Amino acid sequence: ADLGLIFFPSERLSLGIVLSLGEGAAIAGAALSLPSLLTAFDLAFKGLSPSPHVGVELRLGRGFRLRAGGGAFDPSEGKGISIGAGFSNGHISIDYAFLRGETSAHYISAELRSTAQPF
Repeated sequence: ADLGLIFFPSERLSLGIVLSLGEGAAIAGAALSLPSLLTAFDLAFKGLSPSPHVGVELRLGRGFRLRAGGGAFDPSEGKGISIGAGFSNGHISIDYAFLRGETSAHYISAELRSTAQPF
């Protein structure tokens, strides 16, 4: 189970922390949102060794997004790098990500949001 907290000190800045209760890990991070660019930085802690990660998301209008990031990586081998893309129109979101690491992986997710009011 995870326990998280997010704080918005301003309209464009968010700060957060997540504790992974089962794994004894924690992640602390910050994100800055500009009109067409989102930047994020976080530190993941498992034990006493921090692992930094950075990422950017470019908003291309009409709901399209391009993403890139990385952390704790070996630039000579390209490990620890991620790239992705997404689309959202308010009711549906589709995202794709490729993570290159010890075991590279592709991730695809879809989300459908309802505008129905609860009881």
